[in-house]
Amino acid sequence: MRLNSLMNLRFTPGLYFGNRDITMREYNTGAELRQNVKTTCIVLPVDLKFSGMRYRQSRPYITAGVMPAFNITRSQGDYLRTVPAELFLTAGFGCDFNLPYFKLVPEVKFCFGITDAIEHDRTDLEDEPDKLKITRSLRKALSRMVVFTFYFE
Repeated sequence: MRLNSLMNLRFTPGLYFGNRDITMREYNTGAELRQNVKTTCIVLPVDLKFSGMRYRQSRPYITAGVMPAFNITRSQGDYLRTVPAELFLTAGFGCDFNLPYFKLVPEVKFCFGITDAIEHDRTDLEDEPDKLKITRSLRKALSRMVVFTFYFE
């Protein structure tokens, strides 16, 4: 939605694939446990886009906004499990390139999680106290992402 000649409000839903390698270390014994957490998220970012003046066939811009993310992959029996929904603050930059037949828009966006990413209430681990101990020992975990996107218009 165009607000004025230099500002737009954008809604650009997407699908993000993520991979986190987590290493947990026992303080007393030094034993290490590893877990790979794969996520597939549906994201619904709402950004305010501040564009610069057009120079030849390009127009740089910066963005800021919020992005709810909904995790559609759920794994059972792991040490750590992510919550089904998170909220991010986003900031980014990019440039609109007006080519003869289409517009190419590369963008880099930094996403900072503001909600806890770990599910602490794990009733499925009540029978396994060693795994439950690891989940409960974490107070809070925040996600951070760097997203590189190409838009074609």
